[in-house]
Amino acid sequence: MIYQQLSLNSTSIARLAFAEKVNMLKNAATIAGLSPEIQASEEENKIYFRIFNCPFKEVTEVEPGTICSMHNSFLKGMFEALFENVNIVELENMMSNCTACSYQASVLT
Repeated sequence: MIYQQLSLNSTSIARLAFAEKVNMLKNAATIAGLSPEIQASEEENKIYFRIFNCPFKEVTEVEPGTICSMHNSFLKGMFEALFENVNIVELENMMSNCTACSYQASVLT
């Protein structure tokens, strides 16, 4: 999804500013149906990412660990497509009766 947006804009990742990358991340997550909320701080190199819709929620009842792991890998891939060195930590998970899956991404420089 990220690479599709880049090709549509005829832009390379290296030319994008931090805020543009965050906006592209939000657009891709929205297209994927995740209903994202993103707060980003370029000064701290941190992105707080909340997802209010899990497109796999029907399947998580059967295999929650596998589905959540797959979903986390999908998100990690989206972040890594835009940021060269990023560390993502899951803070909350809908499967634990939270209202959203929440993540903190630290962009390492």
